[in-house]
Amino acid sequence: MEPPTDNSAMSPKDSDEAVIAAEQIARGRGRPQWFAGFLSGVACAGVLLAAVLIWPYLPVSQAEDVAIYRQQKAILAEAEAAMGDPVAMKAVAARHNDEMVAMARDLTKRLSSSYPHRKFLSWNAKYRFAEITGSDPQKSAQGVKDFEANLKQAAKHLRLKD
Repeated sequence: MEPPTDNSAMSPKDSDEAVIAAEQIARGRGRPQWFAGFLSGVACAGVLLAAVLIWPYLPVSQAEDVAIYRQQKAILAEAEAAMGDPVAMKAVAARHNDEMVAMARDLTKRLSSSYPHRKFLSWNAKYRFAEITGSDPQKSAQGVKDFEANLKQAAKHLRLKD
């Protein structure tokens, strides 16, 4: 039995909707809504996965290390100014000792072969400052040279022009 060819049983509105649906299916737009949602979910997951994989390779800010470098440079200048006077040198040692101990502790925690400048700054805070502010003038002079050399190496690794 053939369907009736008379469209009198269908309203014009039903007829238009059927034609539109048939055209969409013919053009490939008649996919179910869940498929579009599935594709957008897969795309979002892909973007998140890419972000997680790229995260370790993004550059890290070294602003804190540059601040430590500048701080050590200022402390060295202050210690060099007090070099001949033992009383002034003890005042410099007293003023900056706690600061250098905290700096050494922080740098030691953050040591990494990826950031070699921290090693030089850490050595200054741990060992060289004690040599500079010590009572032996010969060790103090050598300590200043070593402190300056470490600062120079740290500046090189930090790409500073100071």
